[in-house]
Amino acid sequence: MDHIDLQEFGARLERARKRHGLTQIELAGLIGQKQANYWKLESGSVSPRGDTIYSLCRALGVSADYLLGLAGEADAACVPPGRPRPAASGASAGG
Repeated sequence: MDHIDLQEFGARLERARKRHGLTQIELAGLIGQKQANYWKLESGSVSPRGDTIYSLCRALGVSADYLLGLAGEADAACVPPGRPRPAASGASAGG
């Protein structure tokens, strides 16, 4: 994939936001953005920065792959909101 399909990104972002019952203003505040800047993401008029994608994933409990269109709807809620992903190494903490 050479580029992000901004329209698809915006549509997935909107669906995830609505699943959580958040307004654009509320989600913008959660990720430290102004509503006008957030609207540009959801409308597909600007490319998201990496740190913004990370913040959105944390706030909405979705994977970056989902938002970027690399994973399907079944992966939309794979991470509980506000919680980090488990370590990929498989090592257990607290041994």
